[in-house]
Order: sequence, then C-alpha cells, then structure tokens
Amino acid sequence: MKTLIFGHGKIGDRLITQLKSDYLILKRTETSLPSYAKQVTCDYSEAIPEEAKDYDPDLIIFFPKTNGTTAIDYYQGYLTQIMSIYDLFPRAKKVFISSTRVYGGQTGQVDEETIPEPADEQGEIIKKYEDIILSKSNSTVLRLGGIISEESNYIKSGLIKFSSGEQDNKYINAIHIKDVVSLLLNIIENSKAQPLVNGVMPELMTYSQINIGDSAKNPTNAGVKSLHYNSMDCFQYKSPKDLL
Repeated sequence: MKTLIFGHGKIGDRLITQLKSDYLILKRTETSLPSYAKQVTCDYSEAIPEEAKDYDPDLIIFFPKTNGTTAIDYYQGYLTQIMSIYDLFPRAKKVFISSTRVYGGQTGQVDEETIPEPADEQGEIIKKYEDIILSKSNSTVLRLGGIISEESNYIKSGLIKFSSGEQDNKYINAIHIKDVVSLLLNIIENSKAQPLVNGVMPELMTYSQINIGDSAKNPTNAGVKSLHYNSMDCFQYKSPKDLL
C-alpha cells in the first residue's frame, strides 16, 4: 500500500509505526522519519509538489495545517487544495481530519446527525470543508475533539480554572492521541467506514461532574458524542477521569 499524508505531525508519527505502508509525507519542517517514509518539505496550501502528483497513492490522510488563527489562515489550510486532491487522486481512499469547532455556536448534546452551527468565520470554513468532502465518495471526515497526549493535557488546566471561577462549566470534548490513532486505523481498515465520525471519548462529562462539590450552571458549550465509534472496548482512555 502507498499512503500520502498532508500536514504530517504527532498523530502521523504514531500512525506510520502501526499502519504497514510506504509513505510520502508532506510537511513544512524536515524531521527524522523511518526508511519507508519519504519526506517532502513544503507548504501544501501553496501548491501540491510534483513528487506527490506522481505518487499514485492508495490512501490519502489530510491533516489541515494553518499558519495562524485568522479566517484567511483557515481558508488556506483547509480549503485551497481540497478540489485538487480529488482531481489528482480519484481512486485513493481519503480520510480528512476535522474539528468539533463546527459546533461552536451550539449548546446541549450533539452527534453526527446534528447540523453544525459554527460560532465564527473559522468554524464556517471548517464546515464548508466538511460539506465538500461529504459530497464525495470514498471519503471520511474524522471530526476530532481536543487532543490529549503525554505532553499536553488541557483537562487538568481547565479543571483548575473552573474550580477557581476563571472558566465557565463546559463539556469536556476530548480524545487521547493513542485513541485517535486507533480510530484512524479502524476507519482505514474498514471497507464500509462511515462518511462522518466524531472522535471523542465515549463518556461525556462536564467539569462540574468531575468536581462534584462545585455548584455550576449548565455547560456553555456543546457536548459532542459519536453514534458510530463509541464502544468502551475501542478506547484506552474512556472518560476525562482517566486523564487526571
């Protein structure tokens, strides 16, 4: 199998050690990779390099990378090459990483059947990106919550801020990076993968549910659930409590 990865990063580093394939990896900075992974240093948002155009991959994994936080940065990172990818690689299976930011304008519990209501222009751009992909065949959108790793755990800092009154009560829409890789492998190896999957821990909790002694108002954000990938057996980290 031949795999082309756009925007390779920490998730990609872990994935390529578990998915048997040859790889062509597009990323902005050069790093050390295994011998079966060839690297092209580039900014894919400016142009898809010739090495990639000639690669003829069986699988494409697209990790959107932005150069900043503005709407223009998001447009360039998410949208500039989407149609080119479909034109250049029609036969490849495609997995596109997205974000639960598309639910930014909502409260209450949501899932893949909920129509997203973004809260800002950046969220609208992500929704447009998803809509394009969902109109195509042989493609999956993996909509990830906040990623937790051994080096970074926003749940701990969020809990401290909530307890001190610096942060409102919120749903914790998170997933550990190890479970992201497991979910990706499940999608890649499943010939009948769902076109849209929310990637979040199966147990949904709020900060007030963890700090039971704290009184709190209703959560100010949406609580994201998955209809298609929610079995406790599939997750190493099943609940926010597992990450404290």
